[in-house]
Amino acid sequence: ESIIVGHEMGKSAKKGTPFVRFHVKLTNPTDDVDPDLFAECGGIAKLTERKAMRIDFYITGDALYRLREFLEGPCQLPCSGRAFDDVIPEATNVALLSHVAHRQGQGAKENEVYMDLDDFAAI
Repeated sequence: ESIIVGHEMGKSAKKGTPFVRFHVKLTNPTDDVDPDLFAECGGIAKLTERKAMRIDFYITGDALYRLREFLEGPCQLPCSGRAFDDVIPEATNVALLSHVAHRQGQGAKENEVYMDLDDFAAI
């Protein structure tokens, strides 16, 4: 489980593409997480001390549907007839089921493991 704790607007470094970044804090493991393994990895204390993770959505004509799907689906916020500037702030404090995927670092960081949020559902 997780909660959206805020958002920011920005532009990508390379092409200057506008985006919205949601900051998401993990709050609780779900029933499919092995409790022994979770405890071995630091448990709830480790989970709650972790800095917020992020979900980025580009704000372009070809990509806006992804933002709309996120806001209307997992966040359960109606977008029809409303400007995204009005809907996006309403996502703060929305609780989500978030899937955490792990990926191995590359190159000089090949010994590191990174956590990414790659799927979401409404609670």
